Amino acid sequence: MDLTYQAKISLANFILSGLAIFSLKYPSLLQYDEDRSNPIRRYNLKSLFHIDEIPSDTTMRERLDEPDPSELRPLYTQASNSRKWGISDRTARNND
Repeated sequence: MDLTYQAKISLANFILSGLAIFSLKYPSLLQYDEDRSNPIRRYNLKSLFHIDEIPSDTTMRERLDEPDPSELRPLYTQASNSRKWGISDRTARNND
C-alpha cells in the first residue's frame, strides 16, 4: 500500500467513512469502493458525512486495524456532544 496516500487521509476521514458505510447500509466494502468512484455518490459522501478524502476499501481495512480504542474516545465524545447540542437546538426551535 502507498503509505504517502494513507498519511494524507486523517483518522477522522476513516471514521466518517466507516460511519457512512454503516449508515448507508452498504452490503460490502467492495460496493462502497465502487460508489466512491462515481462522481455523484462521491459528492454525496463528502457533503453528507463531511469526508475530505474518501479512502479505498483496502486502505480502510489496513488503517482501522491500527488505532488503540482509547484513541477513539475523544472522537466519540465530540460526536456525542454535537448530537446532544443538535437535539437541544431542534427542541428549542420547536418550542418557540
